[in-house]
Amino acid sequence: MGKKYLYSKEEVVINPKKNKNKMKNVNDLMILLNKAVESNSEKKTWFFSFSGHVNLIEVRLYPKGWICHSELEELGLKPEYSVKGAYLENKDSIQELFYWVKFKLENEL
Repeated sequence: MGKKYLYSKEEVVINPKKNKNKMKNVNDLMILLNKAVESNSEKKTWFFSFSGHVNLIEVRLYPKGWICHSELEELGLKPEYSVKGAYLENKDSIQELFYWVKFKLENEL
C-alpha cells in the first residue's frame, strides 16, 4: 500500500505500484509549480517562495484569489489560504509537496 496524505477532508493514497511515474524530484516540482502559477486568476492565486539558507520551498494557495490583507482587515475578514512547504534535501517532503500541489490543481481548476 502507498503513503496516505490528508488534503482538505479527502484522503489521497499515493501508491507507487499503481503510479507508473518515477519518484518526483525538485525539477518535477518546479515544472508543476510553473503550471500552478500560470493558472493564476482572480478566482484562485498561487504564490511560492524559496528560503535558500534552509533549502525550503513554501507554496501558498489562495483558493478564492488573493486580496490585499489590509483590505480584508478593514472589512473584518481574514485571508483564506492553504500553505505547504518542503525541505529540498528530503525526498519524502518533495513527494508530499508535489502531490499536494497536483491535488489542488486538479481539484480547484
